[in-house]
Amino acid sequence: MSPDPNETDAEEFDDDLNGLVKNSKVLLKEGEYEESKKETQRLEKEIRKVKKDQDEALSEFKKLRRRIDKKDGQGYDVSEADSILEEAKEALADMRYEEAFSLIDEARGALERALFLPFPLLEKNVSLNTVIRNNGGAVNFEFEVINRMEKPLGEILLNLSTPPGFKDLPEKKLGMIRPKEDRSVEAILKREDKIEQDSLADHIINNRIIVSSSLDCSYKYPVYKISIRNISDQPLKDITLKPFTPGSLESKETRKKIEWLDPSKEASVTFKLYPKSLEEEMKREEEEEEEEKEEESSIQEEEVKEEVKEEEEFLSEGSNYLLLGEELEHSYSIFDQYFSEQKDALVISTTIPYKISGEFGVEVNEENLIWLSNVESKYFQVIHPTKINDDLTDEIKEFVNNNEEGVIFIDKLERMVVENGFKSTVEFLEEVWETTASSEFTLLTHVNPEAFSEEEIKTLKKKLRLYQVL
Repeated sequence: MSPDPNETDAEEFDDDLNGLVKNSKVLLKEGEYEESKKETQRLEKEIRKVKKDQDEALSEFKKLRRRIDKKDGQGYDVSEADSILEEAKEALADMRYEEAFSLIDEARGALERALFLPFPLLEKNVSLNTVIRNNGGAVNFEFEVINRMEKPLGEILLNLSTPPGFKDLPEKKLGMIRPKEDRSVEAILKREDKIEQDSLADHIINNRIIVSSSLDCSYKYPVYKISIRNISDQPLKDITLKPFTPGSLESKETRKKIEWLDPSKEASVTFKLYPKSLEEEMKREEEEEEEEKEEESSIQEEEVKEEVKEEEEFLSEGSNYLLLGEELEHSYSIFDQYFSEQKDALVISTTIPYKISGEFGVEVNEENLIWLSNVESKYFQVIHPTKINDDLTDEIKEFVNNNEEGVIFIDKLERMVVENGFKSTVEFLEEVWETTASSEFTLLTHVNPEAFSEEEIKTLKKKLRLYQVL
């Protein structure tokens, strides 16, 4: 805990004052009244100067503290200014006023540089949802903030971003959003002068599609999903989607494409978003990860084999395992070794099939793989990622009914959560558990712990009786 600047405890200053007092007493005792008087006046002058510096520094400190707190509540990244002001606080407590003034000025400059974050919503259980549709010739824009937390959100200021082809909306202040409260805003979008044919804006204006988006802020980096529903009587193709998110967010992937969409069907894409103020941190983390991977690449394969051999003893038929680890390759290695002793296996994957065979060494085909994707394939069975609680569940039940024993391997559970939400994904796993509970089937589920909170990991292990083996 840093010192309180109001409680000054500076040995050096005390020594100076004690010296002046002692010297004044000596002079007084020796009868040097005039000199003693001068020494006393010097002492009073020194005290007044220190008191003045102290009052001014404390006043500046408190003013800046209030400004930082206000900016923080408005959603600005004030970490740099806050850190510098803490140093100023320590200098004040030690009565190093010249240094304190310098640090306060430095903190003031850092506050001016503070960038706006996506409200103060990072890693909070809050969602931002939008729906854009043609409503009788006018393009209607609906924006919703859902606060699932037990605490309020302070003074939310919305920068309502819109798809290319429409003019941006003015900032909107929502005020305080109470715990477990939803707040909505509606507006009419105005089109730009020039709109490209077959663009997203063109499809909306001509009433071919309804566009919805969801921004989930509960992870370290927000996950953004755009969904398109074809409400026309003709198939649509090559729809390019770009993130239209609050201006403080950006994605490494600037665009994604939905190649084909039949009438009355819906497709979606997802983007991982980063606050612009954390861009350098993001790049640095990626560089460090690449360096670590290069250093470990020469021994990684042997380590995986040794770990699989050691953990294989804990696997038993008819049980459910939570394969908890960042490296998907490790879980595929466990599955591959376990699968070699099984008659039948089913892989449920969001990973591109050729990568499973090429990088993980597990052969997959249309009989033993269900690929969760919005891309059609001639060679593999494909189910849309949002259909886990109907189409995918039906396929798993059929697989279990047609075989006496086997193993079901689900990779990247976090991708299911991105597409369907945590609650819906847990409901899916519970149904799979019920399907395999009375059989000799083993369920292996890979989970990257970086993508889930501690509470969510506990829920998975508690509700589904999964066992952590990594």
